[in-house]
Amino acid sequence: MSEARHVFLHSPAAKLLLYAGLGLIIAFLLLPFATCSYHFLAANLPRISANTDTLIPGLGAYLIATLVAHRMIAGFHQRRGKIWRFSNTCCLAALLPVVFIIAFLVPGVILNLKLLAGDSWFGAGR
Repeated sequence: MSEARHVFLHSPAAKLLLYAGLGLIIAFLLLPFATCSYHFLAANLPRISANTDTLIPGLGAYLIATLVAHRMIAGFHQRRGKIWRFSNTCCLAALLPVVFIIAFLVPGVILNLKLLAGDSWFGAGR
């Protein structure tokens, strides 16, 4: 490989072109999903309601559980001569909503894939 070509491949301009190209490819692949999501959310978000009578106590219980878990985990680590920070507990507590969302998304995706697999994509006959 020539020296000039080697220098260009490691230059900021080459990296910018690479990242811009990858960004365009990802954008074109995700654009149909984004537009479908927009139409779905526009149709269904007005139907969603929130009950603050259960939301406030739920958040309170979540906060109390986080504090109790921090005391337990920090005590466990303190007996072993290690330090457990509250930021570590907050990171663990932030995983719970993520796992909760994934638990609802995965069955929905599987159901939609099964429904799409059963449909005829190219006309009425199979």
